[in-house]
Amino acid sequence: MGGWTFALGKDNEQTLEESVPAGVTTVALAGADAIFEVGNDLFISESAGDEAECLGVATEVTSASVSFSLAVQREKDVGAKLWRPATSQVMSAEVVFPIEREVKTGVSIERSLGGTNYAIRTAARVESMTFELDELTPLALDALILWIEEKTDGGLLAFTLVEPNRKLTAVRLSSGRFEWGRAAGGRRRLKLPLLIEAEGEYR
Repeated sequence: MGGWTFALGKDNEQTLEESVPAGVTTVALAGADAIFEVGNDLFISESAGDEAECLGVATEVTSASVSFSLAVQREKDVGAKLWRPATSQVMSAEVVFPIEREVKTGVSIERSLGGTNYAIRTAARVESMTFELDELTPLALDALILWIEEKTDGGLLAFTLVEPNRKLTAVRLSSGRFEWGRAAGGRRRLKLPLLIEAEGEYR
């Protein structure tokens, strides 16, 4: 796995019977060659799903273990979970920086007839971002839109944004409307409005 990736769901989730030290690129797993394949995107977490990490791709799979391209960053206890996404989509395009982020605290200011200002909480805190992709080929744009429409049910389901630095963010479309247009050389540009549900979590 490289670049920016959207991932959703878990497939073949396995419970590891040994603790996993930080820095390793191989874990013991009986019958791994019947569960995973070389090239599968892999993720790991604690047993309750917290401390999720991207492990890159499976590089070697045997009957007793699975190796991956990125080392475990934080030690995992016995019972840790290992899985591949049920579905994923690699962003085969340049991500435009800076990514615009917005925070709405849910507080509004009201002014009374007497001229006094009152702060009122009318909603929960919401954080959102505008994720913009540039230099998409028409085919890549069509594939990404199809993935969003089919795999996230048009935006009803949350999914995971995996950054090149391995940071995970659980997001969902903040609107059923997103924009795309033409870029130079017949390429396409796409803007996705995303609602940030939780940083460091996998969905």
